[in-house]
Amino acid sequence: MTTQKATIAYLLSEEGRKKSLLQGGNGKGEQVLDAEITPELLKLAFVDRDGSVKLRVGSDSGYSPLNCLDYRLEIDTYSGKPHMKEVGEFVRFNAPQTAEALIAFETARQAKLEARKAELQPEYDRLMAEYESRMAEKKAREEEEAARDRAAREAQEAERKAERERLEAEKLQWIQEHGSECLRDAVDLGYDCQRKYVAQRTDMEFPGYIVDFDDTAEWKSRSCPSREALAEVKDLIAKGYDAKVVWLTVTPAQLPEEEWPFRPCEAIVIRNYLGKYDLVKEV
Repeated sequence: MTTQKATIAYLLSEEGRKKSLLQGGNGKGEQVLDAEITPELLKLAFVDRDGSVKLRVGSDSGYSPLNCLDYRLEIDTYSGKPHMKEVGEFVRFNAPQTAEALIAFETARQAKLEARKAELQPEYDRLMAEYESRMAEKKAREEEEAARDRAAREAQEAERKAERERLEAEKLQWIQEHGSECLRDAVDLGYDCQRKYVAQRTDMEFPGYIVDFDDTAEWKSRSCPSREALAEVKDLIAKGYDAKVVWLTVTPAQLPEEEWPFRPCEAIVIRNYLGKYDLVKEV
């Protein structure tokens, strides 16, 4: 019965490759040899799914363990998180090795690394505690800011809802008190008559003004307004309306064909009428 063997791979330097040839070896940079499977070897080696036992010494690829000769503490530049960084290089032996020598080298390497990790652990734990504390504080701040933003949004939405309800109640009351019979009947029967309501109310409260339902009117600042326009705007502002004199460049109303093209002129604009609309009157 054939006893299963373990495979050990390692690297030779140029000097080691020369010695390999002088000793009758193959002189290759990567050397592979078979070894008896022992508890010491199994502690270091990797056993694959097929049950093959493999150990690669002094290389950063292939089997475990990787090529790490030391550790050092570093702080990540972006996250600020500490970590133990592996420090190492390709270990190339200057002479062909026996299985016993490779196992001894790997055992010593791993023991040195464990000792180094134990040496760095207290400082690592301290840095990690500081990092976690910062992260916890950051998370708490973010949650607090999110809660404030959420509360602000909810308050704003509550205000908007209350304003919509107020305007709707005001609308229904106005229609019952001042609206035309057609408008009252249509609203009583559940029809949406918002535009007709706004138009009728504008005609009653601001005769001569046009509602810019589709936001088509355009204007720019007016230099040296007329006395008539200033007097009316002053009165409107005193009553609490957002009014100003402008130079109207695009009218909100469809003019008869014989009046085209529209000529820019002085106008008065009332903004946010009934919480939404612009009213425009040419002066």
